[in-house]
Amino acid sequence: MTEKETQALSFVVKKLHRYIYGRHFTLRTDHQALLSILGPKKNLSGYAAGRLERIAMMLGKYDFTLEWVPATKMEHADCLSRLLEERQMLEKEEVVIAQVCTEVEEVDGISMILDDELDAGMSETVKNLDLTTETVRNETESDPILATICYWLKNGWPTKIGMDFESFARCKSKLSMDQGIILYEDRVVVPESLRKKVLMELHQGHPGSCRMKMKARMNVYWPNMDKEITRFVENCCDCQVNQKMPIKRNLEPWPIAKNPMDRIHIDFAGPFYGKMFLLVIDACSKFPFIQIMKETTAGETIKALEAVFKEHGYPKLLVSDNGPQFKSEKFEGYCKNHGIKCLNSAPYHPQSNGQAERFVDTMKRTLKKMENEDGSIQEKLDIFLYENRSTPNAQLPENKTPAEVFLGRKLRTKLADLKPVGKLEKPKNKMEYYFNRHHGTKSKEFEEDEKVWVFQPMKEPK
Repeated sequence: MTEKETQALSFVVKKLHRYIYGRHFTLRTDHQALLSILGPKKNLSGYAAGRLERIAMMLGKYDFTLEWVPATKMEHADCLSRLLEERQMLEKEEVVIAQVCTEVEEVDGISMILDDELDAGMSETVKNLDLTTETVRNETESDPILATICYWLKNGWPTKIGMDFESFARCKSKLSMDQGIILYEDRVVVPESLRKKVLMELHQGHPGSCRMKMKARMNVYWPNMDKEITRFVENCCDCQVNQKMPIKRNLEPWPIAKNPMDRIHIDFAGPFYGKMFLLVIDACSKFPFIQIMKETTAGETIKALEAVFKEHGYPKLLVSDNGPQFKSEKFEGYCKNHGIKCLNSAPYHPQSNGQAERFVDTMKRTLKKMENEDGSIQEKLDIFLYENRSTPNAQLPENKTPAEVFLGRKLRTKLADLKPVGKLEKPKNKMEYYFNRHHGTKSKEFEEDEKVWVFQPMKEPK
């Protein structure tokens, strides 16, 4: 209990530091044991808790008188804890508290302003604060942690220290004090109240975090300084807006589609030769479909896709860019009604729909190469599709053709007829043998002009 009461006094003093530091004040408590710990005749034994020693040392820089008051006369401090009421939290309680706390109470002529109001004006105060030796000295004395460090540098470090002092304890051999200012080697240890001002000074001209750190390491120091510099640059709007484009992240390829029509990629190409083309690429087989479009509206796009889907089935996933026809309510409704999941590629990142984008380039180059050949655009397009579907693809297993994977068979080509058919003779002879044996046939030869009987099946009269 004594330790909790001591921590309560420490909390109050720290909370009101900016109002009571340098002024004499009175601390009243109903815990009489605190008089022997923090009073004028304090005498901490060597067996006292380490936390009590640290709190007593922290309070040593304040000018106060500690008085004991019986609990019966501490009603103004105990009323909140003794008049608890079982009730539900009000929905508007935060608003009520905010309204009550906005009032300012005058205590000894000092305005007790809320922390939020202090934080709101802190930025402007820091801007107007001059960075001088005198300012650093005064702020060091006002900083609870640095003031304690100063005390330890004069009187020796304790064997046990709190969490707040660990970062300084690790480098205590490099710490020294000169004219009320703590030095880390030859660098000034900046109090917390001046760190934002120092960061603003280091960021004059908007240097990057590396240059700021190099400059800071020449003159100043505080724990986690490098992290705060990095965070300061990251939060600078001007730096972020005008910085270079970030390094591209690792490429994440699409998962392999296991079956045809599991995932398709679609895109529009054109105007090319005065026409627009709708491309549909099956991700599993690389089997392409291309249709010449008169219009690229959502309705016409649905008609073109419906012709493909009615013949080969509806896909599970449809990948497209952010074209207006693909983002329209009509197109999204069509996909939803047919159980098709739509996925749009990232804006300004065509690689997300790379299969369709790459095929657009291949189609355009091929049609340009065929520019001097006879035939219409549709005829040339049919030739391009036929050759692409029947050509082995290195991206497919065993270098199969798109037709083999999508249709389950090879497309017949003119060059395929050049292969000898000897491999078919053995199955043919085997079939002939079993037929003859089953029907008991026998061979018979006829001479020229020999008369024969012809079997004519009987037909029912109509």
